[in-house]
Formats: sequence, structure tokens, C-alpha cells
Amino acid sequence: MAVPVDSSANIILFDTSAAYVHFIQALDSLIQYRNRPVRILHFGDSHIQADFFPHRLRQQLQQNPLLGNAGRGYFFPARLAGAGADPLNIPGQYYFGTWHGCRSIISKDSCQCGIAGMNALTFQAMAGYTFALDSAYAGCRRIKVYYDTQSDSTFYPLLWAGMRWHMPRRIHRRGYAEFVVDAPAPYTLGFQRLRLAQRYFRLQGIVIENDAAGILYHSAGLNGATVSSYLRCSQLAVQIAALQPDLVIVSLGTNDAYRQYFDDRRFKEQYRELIRQIRRAVPRCSILLTTPGDCYFQRRHPNPHIATAVQRLKELAQEEDLLLWDWFAVMGGKGSIYAWKQAGLANPDLVHLLQPGYELQANLLYSALMQLYKLHKGSL
Repeated sequence: MAVPVDSSANIILFDTSAAYVHFIQALDSLIQYRNRPVRILHFGDSHIQADFFPHRLRQQLQQNPLLGNAGRGYFFPARLAGAGADPLNIPGQYYFGTWHGCRSIISKDSCQCGIAGMNALTFQAMAGYTFALDSAYAGCRRIKVYYDTQSDSTFYPLLWAGMRWHMPRRIHRRGYAEFVVDAPAPYTLGFQRLRLAQRYFRLQGIVIENDAAGILYHSAGLNGATVSSYLRCSQLAVQIAALQPDLVIVSLGTNDAYRQYFDDRRFKEQYRELIRQIRRAVPRCSILLTTPGDCYFQRRHPNPHIATAVQRLKELAQEEDLLLWDWFAVMGGKGSIYAWKQAGLANPDLVHLLQPGYELQANLLYSALMQLYKLHKGSL
């Protein structure tokens, strides 16, 4: 059965050139002069945490010979927090000691979360976390470990690489320790207790870079995430400011609209507040909203709230001068996920895609982004 992709809808929508100019300028500078990385931050819900979609989009961008590879970017080891599968292309992950996960989707939890919407806490100085890198990132030697650097109660972080412990090159007030190592992965994050007051370590994410000009694509997602759960992430703006993205892609809305009663006006205003937090953190960056895709409600019938959420996001994009990719329209509109399931691209839950479906989604967004650049680079 053919997948009902609407190719004519596969474009990046915008109201004025101000929505795209910073991202297009960053891409053009990279392509013309090879003088900088272009940083992309993509965060959202389970469609992003599954990692098939961002992983494939990262591959497409970094394998483009005009763009190149500036590193793996941000990731969070979800299994460390007991929150699902680990991200792709971070092999050899294991941890020792006792870790406690905290997620922003549980409103009673008051945890210091950033773009992952979760963190992992240990009270054991002998605890640790080990990870490797796949061959595409074998040359990465700059590792940034995100945690609450301003707390006097935090263990001092160390990184084991090349048969020795490395101390941080610097500990930044924006919430990370930066290591520059002289050996390939695997790497082990460990801790040292220098003072009696130091009693815990709260991991908020890791960034892997190689200092090359190219695409540095950060991604983070949380199963069950809503716009309001991201508004509860106290370190979100701090981490976004530290990452300094040229383009922020936000993929939320499925869980907000997956309910009997959907307050679409509240959804829009909460989303507006999220956008304003991003803009306060990185005033010049371009912001791209992706609409939620089609899904069924409890597998019984197409969720009627998705189309309403899409309309509110279109309004918001126009009012706040944002880019928008209408994934709902691209995948075929209301009821289309059933055809995706019949084609072997969607999960039987009729909400999520399977890996080939997410990879197709990534290919379509990549095509739309490249089309945006080709059409508008001459207008700079």
C-alpha cells in the first residue's frame, strides 16, 4: 500500500524573512567559508526520544559534503534515569552505582531538568557512567558534561580516557564541565569528593564535539512530554543559552492533544511562553515548529484534536514570526497514520511510527530544509 505523503506540503512555511534569516546566514557562512559550526537543537516528545527521526536527520545533514560533521552533539542516557532506551550512535553504555531518575512529566517532581526533560541523580561518589561513540564521531575529543555547577553540594566531575583521569579544562557558570581529552572513546564519567559538603551529582546531559566546521545537531526528547512539562524545566533556558543554537526545532503537541478535552487556547499560550523562553536565551536564532502528526485516539478513531493543535501552531508561527513544518499535512492529514501502518511504517498503537517511518520523516524534513536554503540564500 502506498504511503499518502503529500509532497506539495513538504515545505517550510514562514510569514517574513526574519523567521529564517539567521539560520540561512549560518548555513551560508559554513558552506562558503568553512569558518564555523552550525548548531541545531531539536527537542520534543517520544517521537524525538525514540531517536530514529533525529538520528537520520543528523546523518543527512552531516553526510552532505557541503555541510560536514562537527560532532555528535547533546544526548541524555535515558536508561540511567530509568526512562526508556538510550539514544542511537552512543554504544557501549553502562553505569555503576545507584542512580535515581527524575522527569518533568511528573508534576509533583521538582527536578532541575534542561532540554532532556529528565536527569539522573547519584549520592555515591563511586558511581559512574561509561559510553562509547560510533565511527562517525571517533575523532571527537571535546566533551561537555551538564550538571548543577553552582551547587556547593555537587561532586567534582572527572573523565577517564586513555588509561588516566582527566580534570575539567573549565567549569562554566552556564552549567557544564568541559573536558578536552587526548584519547578515543570509551569514556567514563566519574567523581571526586573534595569536601564533606559535596554529597551528590545530578547529570543533565552530555555534549560531544570535534571542533570542526560542520553541523552540530543536538537532540533530546522525553516520552509523554507536553509543552507544560517543558515549562517546568528550570534549566531549559540556561542550557539553550549554553548551546547557542542557530536553529531550534520544537516537536511537541501529540501528548497535549491526546485527551478527551483539549484546551487549545491554553496550549497555544503555553507554547508562546516556551518560544519566548527560547528567544530570551538565544535572541537571534531561528525557531522551527513541527506540527504533531496524525494519530488515533485509543486506536479507535482519528484524534480530532490534532487538526486543532495544528491550526493553533500555524497561528502562533505567524504571530511570533516562526518557521513551521506542517508534518500533519505532509503525512497525509486526518486518518493517514492508518495507511502508514498498512505500509509497515507506523506502530500498531496508531500514534508512533516505526524506524523506517521515522527515517522517511527525517528525509522529508531534510529535503524541506535544503529547499529553504536554496530558495532564500540569494536574498541575504
